[in-house]
Amino acid sequence: MTKRNVCRRIGEIVKLYYKPFLFLFAIYLLAMITLLRDHYTFVDDLYRSIYGGAWNDDFGRFSSSFLSYFLNQSFSLFDISPIPQIIAMGMMACVSLMLVKLFISETVNLKKHFWLLLITTMIGISPFVMNAWMYKFDAPCMALGIMASVLPYVLIWNKGFVENIKDPIKFSIGLFATMVCVLVMWSSFQAASGIFLVLGLAMIARDLINKKKCSVLQIATFVFSYVVVSLLFYLIIKDGEYYREITAFGFSEILGGIWGNICLAAGVVADSMKTYWWILVAIIVLGLGVLAFLQKGGRKRVLLSCLYLILSLPVSFGAYIALESFPIYGRSFIGLCFGFTLFLLLLGGDALTKKTTVKVKGVIYAAVVLLIYSSLTFAWSFGNALNDQYRYDEFLSGMIAEDLADIYKTREEIDETAFIIKGEGGLSAVMAHHLESFPVAKYVFFGAQTGVNRDPLGYYRVFDYHNYPADWFSAIEDGYYDEEYNEAEVLADTYYYQIKKIEETSLGKKMIIIDLKEQAQPLHYDKDRVFFDQF
Repeated sequence: MTKRNVCRRIGEIVKLYYKPFLFLFAIYLLAMITLLRDHYTFVDDLYRSIYGGAWNDDFGRFSSSFLSYFLNQSFSLFDISPIPQIIAMGMMACVSLMLVKLFISETVNLKKHFWLLLITTMIGISPFVMNAWMYKFDAPCMALGIMASVLPYVLIWNKGFVENIKDPIKFSIGLFATMVCVLVMWSSFQAASGIFLVLGLAMIARDLINKKKCSVLQIATFVFSYVVVSLLFYLIIKDGEYYREITAFGFSEILGGIWGNICLAAGVVADSMKTYWWILVAIIVLGLGVLAFLQKGGRKRVLLSCLYLILSLPVSFGAYIALESFPIYGRSFIGLCFGFTLFLLLLGGDALTKKTTVKVKGVIYAAVVLLIYSSLTFAWSFGNALNDQYRYDEFLSGMIAEDLADIYKTREEIDETAFIIKGEGGLSAVMAHHLESFPVAKYVFFGAQTGVNRDPLGYYRVFDYHNYPADWFSAIEDGYYDEEYNEAEVLADTYYYQIKKIEETSLGKKMIIIDLKEQAQPLHYDKDRVFFDQF
């Protein structure tokens, strides 16, 4: 194929799909618009937001590192630009477009497939997965992992690359490309490890529903690619400090452990969903079920779709389902949201594209619109709550920095002093009440749990952000004795905190202790409902 033909083909694809792409991009942009302007940074990302830096090798995210260098135009990567988030929206729009293309097996038309396109946006704007898009640095890397899980089915499964082993070149290309995509997924967004599996189940169900030949060789090739690459990746990255802490269930306890994790995930979903969300989901599922049942071969479609849903639930979490410390923060549920969206496409994909006199269709449309709208309102309010949390953190850390500046006039005065923060910086009142109003928000804003308790305001925020060259590493790593704390001299006493000084410590340095008071926490909120034991 010549260069001119390639350009012509690209132009044809753009002409065919630019309208549905722009529609999907607009939905994602609308959902994340408040996140684009928020400046909130979690504790473990504060360093990068101030000094720049790449991914930590312990996570094995070398695909993310490469992409980040390209997107940030620098090897010093700052967690402050909204450009990666905007690119992530475009990538998710492509994912939604590819899913519709997979399930209708025809050119996607905005007018004809409007409702299918709208339904697929649930994979990216559902409240659970908003956690993935709130990171300015990480968002496109997470979108890359999702896209890499979908591409093999679009480019290889539907093109028959591995259906005929008698063509060794075609088979080898399909096998290699699939393995590369799985590797990209693992090395960019491990929480997406279930998407490849649930989409594979959905493709099998789709072919059975449409009475297409389901190639056993193709299924075996994809399973082989996933298993081999997953094992190789695990063997490569297992020496990283982060992965060394992760423990999988032993052979004798794996069934009970997986069942326990499934129950834990079900409990999180039950705890997170508001009543009207359940009602809207029920209307959509029942309505699509009725429409599907009235179609030719409807009973088979309904049964296979429900069977797919049951089988997809445990595998939607990928490798996470076999971990002793099952992560229950928002983005871990991306596979579950993805699998449920595929269930809706299997159940009602054909019915929504055909004309029918059944009035239930209007009810389904209304429920879809309301469910999308409720997801948008959550995203908007959550983004604004993050902004409010940022302002509160800045207010509190700014007060501390100002008091420290009154105590120490020059940098030389603090060379022999170590600093430590005690207590909890707390949530802003807006964030606390938002977490109470939307139970799902506590799984999205999981940094509130790890950050507030372990690292109250973030040492980077209190010291480095305010150009205060404090030695707080030694205080954290080596600790100090409580009896020394009891002998501390109070240098400043405010409504929110006390600043105390110890002249002699076991560290061989003077110590400044910033003791945050209860008053730093917001009033009138149920702390047990806002915080949870993450693991």
